[in-house]
Amino acid sequence: MGCRTRVMGNVYDPTKEVTCGRGNLSFTSINMPRLGIEAHGDIDKFYKSLDDMMDLVIRQLMHRFKIQCSKVVRNYPFLMGQGIWIDSEHLDMDDSVAGSAEAWHIKRRIHWSGRDIEGIDRQASW
Repeated sequence: MGCRTRVMGNVYDPTKEVTCGRGNLSFTSINMPRLGIEAHGDIDKFYKSLDDMMDLVIRQLMHRFKIQCSKVVRNYPFLMGQGIWIDSEHLDMDDSVAGSAEAWHIKRRIHWSGRDIEGIDRQASW
């Protein structure tokens, strides 16, 4: 496994396509070798397990994201103060981070991942 703090450039706004000084707020690793071992050579079982695990990870990350979006700027002094959260310089200390451009891009990225998360999205109460 490589470094999980490495993020890709902002593909939604090429003027902000930066990677230096950025990181992940939440991440989850899937132990794919374990899924392979548990599948005992059955490729269909492996992909079914992987699919189930990906759905679980999406639910977990959406839950974390909902909690993070319920906070205000003052709850994240380092992220906001160091400009790690894109466009954080436009937010006041008591502004919700849920309406920020960064939060919108994260939610959009999850939707564009191709996973069916409509039920999860409804539960999240954006």
